[in-house]
This record gives sequence, C-alpha cells and structure tokens, in this order.
Amino acid sequence: MSKELLELNQALTLKEALAWKLSQSDRQLEPIQCQSKNNIQNLEGEVAKLQKEKEDLVLTLQMTKKEVTQAKLSKHLQTHLQKLEEEISELKKLKEQRKLLKMKIIQ
Repeated sequence: MSKELLELNQALTLKEALAWKLSQSDRQLEPIQCQSKNNIQNLEGEVAKLQKEKEDLVLTLQMTKKEVTQAKLSKHLQTHLQKLEEEISELKKLKEQRKLLKMKIIQ
C-alpha cells in the first residue's frame, strides 16, 4: 500500500510540475500574442492610411491627366502611386506573415 501511495505521489508531483510548466508557458506566450496583435493592428492602420493616400493620389492623378500643362506632376504622381502600391503590397505580406506567426505561436 505504501509503495502504491509513493507511486501515486510521484505521478501527482510530475503532473503538478507539468501543469506549472504549462501555466508558465501560457504566461510567457501572452505578451508575445499581445505584441503580435498590436503589430497586426499597426500594420492594418498603416495599410488603411496608405490606401487612403493612394485613393487621393488616384483622384489627383485623374484630375492632372486632364491638364496637359501638368504632365510632369502627373508622372511624379504615377511614380509615387506605384511606390505606394508596392508599399501596400509589402505591408499586406507582413500582415499575413504576422498572422501566420501568431497562429504558429498559438499552436
């Protein structure tokens, strides 16, 4: 009986240690998840801001195309628009990578 009790105590001790390690892991994971969530929100905000700027530039570009005298400005806006589209694309990729990383961390 005493041997069985010792074995049960050892098993209980191991389970308690495992439970403690799991709770520690959860506590360590929580700040990472919060940071990841904040990063995703920041990237989403940046994407929205750049999207708005892109829309404004598209409207401006459409207006300047109508005016032949502003051809140089139009070209500059096209270049800037292209850069913004590339930046938006990169930010969207980063956002997706963060989401995938967050999913990996959670698993």
